[in-house]
Amino acid sequence: MTFNIIWDTHSRAKRARGMLKGATQVDYIVSAGIFIVVFGMTVATVTDYYAGVSESTKITTLRSHALDMLDSLEKSPIPPSWTDAPDVLGIGGKAYRFALLVNNTANNYLNDGVTAQSLASEIVSFRYAEMAVYADVNSTVIYNETGATVPYSVSGDNISFTTALDAGQAKWFTVYYDRSSNFTSRSASVSGDNNLSQSVFGAEELHVVRYREMQKLSGATYATVTAATGVKDFYVEVFNTVTNTTYFTFGGAAPTRGNVVAVEKPIIYQNATADIITGKLKVRVW
Repeated sequence: MTFNIIWDTHSRAKRARGMLKGATQVDYIVSAGIFIVVFGMTVATVTDYYAGVSESTKITTLRSHALDMLDSLEKSPIPPSWTDAPDVLGIGGKAYRFALLVNNTANNYLNDGVTAQSLASEIVSFRYAEMAVYADVNSTVIYNETGATVPYSVSGDNISFTTALDAGQAKWFTVYYDRSSNFTSRSASVSGDNNLSQSVFGAEELHVVRYREMQKLSGATYATVTAATGVKDFYVEVFNTVTNTTYFTFGGAAPTRGNVVAVEKPIIYQNATADIITGKLKVRVW
């Protein structure tokens, strides 16, 4: 028996093309899906990146602003004699200090031929005029070697205080003063004998946060100060690092959410009695 096999090449080719077309459509759909996913991930990553860059730029700008403000606050305000508000913020200024040495040895006695002996109440005196300096006498504060303040008497520009010395003993004192302040006189009565000469060393200049400027700024309103200076959204604090307490504050309330940048630096400041205190000047901006 003879079988004739007839190959339907046309139908097979047609079916093959149909299968290839279906496979191509599936590949296209899969490829398109992958592209969409990858594109979405790329967009999200780029968006997050630029959002992060934008946030970092804001923080950098705030930090620069805070540091500029910290620098300005250490200086005197402009103008110095402002009324409602300064044009440029400042609570700092210049103060001065010098060392004074009292030495209970024979060659330092005012009278010749005296042997050094213990002195229970030696009067120590100095005059600002003799030092060729101008000083607001009421701003004077004197410290002994232990850092304790020493009571003194004022007569014109003459300052006197007393100390006890053993024979051969020497004591150092440090005197601080200001050239313009609003301190009241703290002159106290002192009594004793003046047996010794003393050595007064040249004054040196130092920067302090001044009580006068803090007191003046505390009497101004935050809104008036921000309007006059153009500085907005800030908070200033003078912190006592000896007692770990806040001494002075001025400014607005920081937001509970958002970027807040805080900077600080060590300072010395005057308190209400002209004492020189170790502290920190802190600034927050937002």
